[in-house]
Amino acid sequence: MKPKVSTSFSCVKTVESVYTGGQVEWFKDMAFTLARGAVNVVRKGEVISMLKEEEDQIISFTLAGSDTEVTVVTAHKSGLVRIWDCLVVEQPKVIRTFRSIHNGAISVLGLHTLSGSHSGTVLATGGTEGTVKVWDLTSQYFTHNFRTSSTVCSTLTFHPHKLLLYGGFSTGGLFCWDLTNSKLVQSMEAHFSVVTAFSITPCGLKGVSCGRDAVCVVWDLTSHSKVSTVPVFSPVEGMVMMDSLKVVLATGDKLAVWDLNTPAKISEAEMGCDVTSLRGQVDTLHCTTSDHNLLTISKTNLTVTGCTVGNNDEVLDLVLMGETNTHLAVACNSPAIRLYSRDTWNCVLATGHTDTVLCLATCPGDTSIMASGGKDKEVRVWRLEQDRLECLVVGSGHTEALGGLSWGAGLNQLVTVSKDTTLKVWSLDTSARSLASIRTEIAHEKDINCVSVSPDGGLIATGSQDKLAKLWSTDLGLVTVLRGHNRGVWCVRFSPVDRLVATGSADATIRLWALGEGGGSCVKTLEGHDTSVLRLDWVGGGQLVTSSSAGLVKVWWVARQECTATLDMGESKVWALATHLDSEGVLNITAGSGGGKISEYKDTTEEGEKDKQAEQDMIVVQHQKLNNLLQDKQWGKAVRLALKLSQPFTALKIIKKLSQPDLQAAVMSLDNPGLDQLLGYTVKWNTNTKHCAAAQAVLYVVLTNFDTEQLLSLPSCDSWIQGLLPYTEKHFQRLTKLQTKTKFVPYILHQMKATSMPVNSMVADL
Repeated sequence: MKPKVSTSFSCVKTVESVYTGGQVEWFKDMAFTLARGAVNVVRKGEVISMLKEEEDQIISFTLAGSDTEVTVVTAHKSGLVRIWDCLVVEQPKVIRTFRSIHNGAISVLGLHTLSGSHSGTVLATGGTEGTVKVWDLTSQYFTHNFRTSSTVCSTLTFHPHKLLLYGGFSTGGLFCWDLTNSKLVQSMEAHFSVVTAFSITPCGLKGVSCGRDAVCVVWDLTSHSKVSTVPVFSPVEGMVMMDSLKVVLATGDKLAVWDLNTPAKISEAEMGCDVTSLRGQVDTLHCTTSDHNLLTISKTNLTVTGCTVGNNDEVLDLVLMGETNTHLAVACNSPAIRLYSRDTWNCVLATGHTDTVLCLATCPGDTSIMASGGKDKEVRVWRLEQDRLECLVVGSGHTEALGGLSWGAGLNQLVTVSKDTTLKVWSLDTSARSLASIRTEIAHEKDINCVSVSPDGGLIATGSQDKLAKLWSTDLGLVTVLRGHNRGVWCVRFSPVDRLVATGSADATIRLWALGEGGGSCVKTLEGHDTSVLRLDWVGGGQLVTSSSAGLVKVWWVARQECTATLDMGESKVWALATHLDSEGVLNITAGSGGGKISEYKDTTEEGEKDKQAEQDMIVVQHQKLNNLLQDKQWGKAVRLALKLSQPFTALKIIKKLSQPDLQAAVMSLDNPGLDQLLGYTVKWNTNTKHCAAAQAVLYVVLTNFDTEQLLSLPSCDSWIQGLLPYTEKHFQRLTKLQTKTKFVPYILHQMKATSMPVNSMVADL
């Protein structure tokens, strides 16, 4: 029986960077993020569409929407402003473009819908040169131009009930303008740093401004005078008005609810990282963090209800968790572990480490248990509980960052390696929540990159930058040294079936070592990568999956030392790799690269073989049908089927058998794609003197029966015209010469008859 070998894969899910810092706006279940000069529309962590103009980067934007319309306004580096209709968000379209009159770039925009006698939509734009301009989008004209002595405009807010506009600036200035007479109503002086937000109470009588000077100022909007100044003891990056004068402030890494009437802080919640912006919807809050996460928060208790990872930065390791691999734990350039639900791809952050997490490992006996290690020199053990990771125990003992982890045969043993060149065995008691180091050995001369425990728990394998892989017993006695790699060993893994261990190295090779009583010997070397092999994993005992620093993932048929499939993850290093068989026994590969990309691939070899067989069966049926048509002398259908099957020689044989009326009927029955294909074949036939008669017959029918405009509209018109003209002229010249030569034949015959007449008959005639 032929072993199952995977030869083709399809990408079923990709998680990429959707936010790298900057402006974000939310509408319903979508986030509009500004990244790389374009606006990404993100839903469930995936970009579903993009607002982008070639060679004209977007520098700021705003949006407003309802159930019947969604409008996005973008400001571009060129000074243009574009209005987008995003009601069908998968197909955004530009409905209007105009040039702003700002001398500098537009830093902030605001949309407002007027009601009452002044109905319509107005747009306010704030520039980096200290001016604010207002545009009537309904009537399509520029209405106001407000100048200030400040520099960059940082926030714009329309009064909900009056024709008033408030603008905050980076110098701390806050101004109010009357849109009815284009005059400055009040210069509201209170801040000494950037005004980050200005909110107005629902009644419209009071307003609150906040800034990076760590104060909130309450204003009476009737007289535009300052009511009170409330110190909040930390720079404020965002504010959302809840009711009356109760506000939610983004200060440092916390969200805090303040009652500015009292004033007093009511409650606060830590977000795990500095909050860079804050927005509000009806029942929820949305904020962005400095590590590029988009958080959805409940207004009632400030708990995080959803998280979209904007940028994974560099994916360093990943493992599958849960009985049926329902979750994916990812270690990135961050102290927080990202836990994805593979059904919805919602993300939850697991905090605990104080520095970057470098390696992860799940327990073979209980896949809901995971261990992690990082640059903080700590080992943490986690349990998956209701879509969240709960830290069970913390262990310390290494003096440098950890390089790898692996579980022993049971749940009570853990093996770790570190850059401090040591190999440690830990004893774990989950009930007592204790983790203690029971054995330590200086295993290598340089940094240890990886460790693996054999399926039976009897051997431990380590790989190091000293170019060596070593086998150890459970009491850390050296069993053997595996020599052969020319550079550092990055990964090592025991075969789950055979007595083999695989190692991958920076010398771009994978070596398979047989474990015998006398030690380990290299039995196979897999060559195919051009750069360092960073990760590897076994699939059963017959296949091996490897990843490299060139961004490639390769699947190997071990018995034949043959690469059967190559997956391209881009140009970044693929540090993370995990494989599993689903409920149907189909291989799934999950890989993470240094560019923050996580891709999941599914084996489609069986489907591909079925499709290939079905295609071959269809071709056989079509060939039989073609033979039947030829037998029945249904030339038109036969020509169409021959063209459909891409068989130019069969079509040529049919055309040569047809009379002129039959050929005309067959050609006239073709549609435009079929006619275009036939003319393409005619170009090739016309280059050969044996087939040029058939080609010219087709050309005659086409040129005498089809309209010129129809022929010029064919996709390949230019190519076949250029191919037909020179050879047609050549054939015409050849036939002209032949016709000229044929005139000599009757002349010679006539002369031959004249010279062969008898002499007597000539005399008689005289």
